[in-house]
Amino acid sequence: MKHGIFSFYLMKALEGDADENNDGKLTSGELQRYLSEMVGRQAMGLNRTQNTQLFGDADRVLMTR
Repeated sequence: MKHGIFSFYLMKALEGDADENNDGKLTSGELQRYLSEMVGRQAMGLNRTQNTQLFGDADRVLMTR
């Protein structure tokens, strides 16, 4: 991994990995859940704690494919 944990998984999310329902839309809620799970899991594997926070309307569409 050449990036930090958060940056790496943010890029993966924007590539489509966070689109839970595969509707081609990335919502704030999907992004928060994905980052929280993936960043937390990876950090734990490195014996670290890292928590992500995203504020706003969970249903807001951030991007579409």
